[in-house]
Amino acid sequence: MKLLTVVILAVFLGACGSFPKNAKLNQFDANAGYRFDKLDTGAKNTDSLFVIVVMSGGGTRAAALSYGVLDALRETTITWQGEQKTLLDEVDIISSVSGGSFTAAYFALHREAIFDGAFEHEFLKHDVQKDLFHQLFVPGNWFKLFGLSYGRSDLAAEYYNTHLFNGATYQDLIDNKQRPFLIVNATDMTLGSQFPFIQDQFDLLCSDLAHLPLARSVASSSAFPGLLTPLTYENYAGKCDFKDYPWVELAQSNRRENADRTIRADQRSPITSHCRRARATMCIW
Repeated sequence: MKLLTVVILAVFLGACGSFPKNAKLNQFDANAGYRFDKLDTGAKNTDSLFVIVVMSGGGTRAAALSYGVLDALRETTITWQGEQKTLLDEVDIISSVSGGSFTAAYFALHREAIFDGAFEHEFLKHDVQKDLFHQLFVPGNWFKLFGLSYGRSDLAAEYYNTHLFNGATYQDLIDNKQRPFLIVNATDMTLGSQFPFIQDQFDLLCSDLAHLPLARSVASSSAFPGLLTPLTYENYAGKCDFKDYPWVELAQSNRRENADRTIRADQRSPITSHCRRARATMCIW
């Protein structure tokens, strides 16, 4: 009986889930990975007309609105450099957050096949929230959720990966080699700053974005605080010989110079000096 108990306990603990770790980048290479300048314009896109689409959040309604915007761009014909095309042909970048990230990632992966009906059927017109809720009552998922580093958003990411993105990773976008360039945005909770899922950002972590499932970036972008849990990513910084781009040092130097000018100006300004002395939380001009 004791042996059986030990075996059951071992299986139980072994089944506890942990987040899938993002891949380590062994050697930094500014010419590799998912980057805008590594994508071709494609047959209909031209560099002379630069179009950026921004998709906001708001759950399924945001995803539906974003889908409608893409459809409207597809139906809007233009004549550019003597060639008739649609505005959708000229989209170079899609930047998204939260609910809009589902549509953005799906379009970046499938292009105009997004209008074939699968996205509407599997996501827009499907009760995904109900499915996610039912996932909490699957016994196999109980063991995963007992893991200290596995949360509800990890479970959601697995669902999106299976039912919506079919296991696609950023390597699939790299292999497509065509615009639009996808920027799925989330929030770095440790810094309270924007976290875009692009290789330039993952370079700072010494991590390889290519192996990351699209579903996981979308789940990170749509992880509503309180309802869902934050997703965790390993930071391998300092382990891939990363070197800042030359423009970074120029920007930092310029920032330091501007800061010095501001300090000198503050020392001469009775208004700003008063604000500092009073430790005011607001200085209204």
